[in-house]
Amino acid sequence: MVINIFSFLLIGLTSGTVSHLHNSDFAAKQKQDIVKNKIKAVTGYTYSFAKGKLQKKGIKSSLELFDENGNLTSESFFNERGETYYEYSHYYNADGIEIKSVGIERNKPFYNIWVYSVNDSLNTFTRHHEKTKINKQKWITYFDKNGVKIKQEQYDKEGLFAFTTLFAYNAAGQLTTKTEVDGYGNAYKIYNYTYDKKGYIATMTESYADNVIYLQHKYGYDKMHNLTSHTISNARGEATNMTLFTYNYYK
Repeated sequence: MVINIFSFLLIGLTSGTVSHLHNSDFAAKQKQDIVKNKIKAVTGYTYSFAKGKLQKKGIKSSLELFDENGNLTSESFFNERGETYYEYSHYYNADGIEIKSVGIERNKPFYNIWVYSVNDSLNTFTRHHEKTKINKQKWITYFDKNGVKIKQEQYDKEGLFAFTTLFAYNAAGQLTTKTEVDGYGNAYKIYNYTYDKKGYIATMTESYADNVIYLQHKYGYDKMHNLTSHTISNARGEATNMTLFTYNYYK
């Protein structure tokens, strides 16, 4: 079994209301594009809508830095006052595997040293903290015989099972549905994806288990396939905010 570890190594923000470039579910493809386009930094500026009109004044909402190998080295997120409420720095080994992350989240510092293990008989890849006596949080990712990620289990800092994420794909191998399931086997959150002709995410919806959509996302790209806009709408399809992205490149 060949596992594409870059498809899930970075565990970061997943909130539907936070707009940023990096997405761990599409890390392998994104990494290829970041290297090809020589992307060094991506800055997000978020604008809100009022009565259907995009407001002229926005805020700097995110900053992501990448090395020349396409690894995300730093990510910062800012509130409407310009204050940093989330900041992460990532460190990698020679193979591009994240081995350490440090930062601060809502004024609380954290320091993670990551350890990985592979179980070929179960087709699993596990990521956990080096000091498990202090932090038992871990992720166990399951793959099919082709090395495609199909399930991921997450455990909290006490080592207790938190939830499972299931992944479904279309015939082209594109992720179409991601479902979060609680400890009792009940689905409580569903993400559905569509793609443009170039294979990039066009839309994504977030819904409850009864398929009632509560958030809708639309993505825009430039000619180099860099993400340039991310628009979030409510259940009625009314746009609530838009994030525009600017890029800095390596020479």
